[in-house]
Amino acid sequence: MERRNFQRNKTMLSGRIVFNNMYSTVNCRISDASKEGLGLRLPNTLGIPDHVRIKMDRDGSIFNAEVKWRKLDRLGIQIVPGALPMTPGKLTS
Repeated sequence: MERRNFQRNKTMLSGRIVFNNMYSTVNCRISDASKEGLGLRLPNTLGIPDHVRIKMDRDGSIFNAEVKWRKLDRLGIQIVPGALPMTPGKLTS
């Protein structure tokens, strides 16, 4: 049974999972996207907290996100609306 509100579209995008006050990053591949969420592939999900930010490599945009499900090398995240802090840590392009 499909529980998503919006259709997912396959993508070939790359990005970073950002956490720990923007001091920690993990590279990821965005395998699919919808209006409300993303499917991410990464080497391992151990140590990834439930509330993160996603930085898109293509345009540098950053989104607040909540992990909705996880497997060994995949995360399903929901985009969470809200303001981002104006003073990021060591995050660089």
